Amino acid sequence: MVLELGPLVGATLILMLFSWFLYKQTVLYDIAEGVLIGTGAGYSFIMGIKAVRDNAVLPLLRGETVWIIPIILGFVIYLQLSDETIHFSRIPIAIIIGVGTGLSVRRVLLAEIIAQTRASMIDFSALDTVGLINSILILVGTITTIAYFTLSREQTGAFGTVTRIGRLYLMATFGAMFGNAIFGNIAVVAGRVEEILRGFGLM
Repeated sequence: MVLELGPLVGATLILMLFSWFLYKQTVLYDIAEGVLIGTGAGYSFIMGIKAVRDNAVLPLLRGETVWIIPIILGFVIYLQLSDETIHFSRIPIAIIIGVGTGLSVRRVLLAEIIAQTRASMIDFSALDTVGLINSILILVGTITTIAYFTLSREQTGAFGTVTRIGRLYLMATFGAMFGNAIFGNIAVVAGRVEEILRGFGLM
């Protein structure tokens, strides 16, 4: 039986990490943790250098002088290492935060608000019986959940009944999300066990 070095090393590191869960934090766990953090940091560093080379340096060498602007802004960020020049670093940081916020707001509006609103507008005449029931449940859940988060009105009477229905929808949603997370973690553990068995040539 010939063992491949890569899977064997991976399986060994997995067992070293699992020692913390099965017993306690040991030297083996500390070694595996250091290997994980070290290789992750090194990989991120190399990929960062590669991104700068591909997206800034090489285009600049090809004569695309517009890339000099982000290069200068990138170097200006490092001026925060000095107390005398730290105020200059706020310029690129403000640009990054402003552009990132604008893109995030646009994405949230399109994906979570506008798309959800369109999904709630259902053509009931074009649905079969099962589709009609599902659409009604979605519509009721949307309305009652929004009502539950309407905090400017006391949740009593008929309005309280509506908000209680919304709370049931929320409980069902959170329960399904929790169950999905549990099954996802079980799948991850099963995958690691499979890697361990394959690493030691048992599969």
